[in-house]
Amino acid sequence: MKHIEINGKEYPFKASYSVIRKVMALGLKTELDQAHYLCVEAINKGLKLEGKEATMTGEKLDDLLDDDPSAMSRLMGALEDDQKTEGGSQEVEGK
Repeated sequence: MKHIEINGKEYPFKASYSVIRKVMALGLKTELDQAHYLCVEAINKGLKLEGKEATMTGEKLDDLLDDDPSAMSRLMGALEDDQKTEGGSQEVEGK
């Protein structure tokens, strides 16, 4: 599990298979919406794994990213990394 810094605070981040599957089932139309909700759910998954309450919401993440726009690139990088190790193309291809 990773930790992502947003506005000087560390948030646990785990984009597991169950997180990806949950968001894909929402049928969101744009990649931006999918990425946004993947980040929300990955933070909540990380919080749960640390024994904390899952408190991240879409609106809260919007506010955090409005104040720290550079955090979006860190979140996207973490999503890419987790997809490679949590059931993305490399794992499926047996690499």
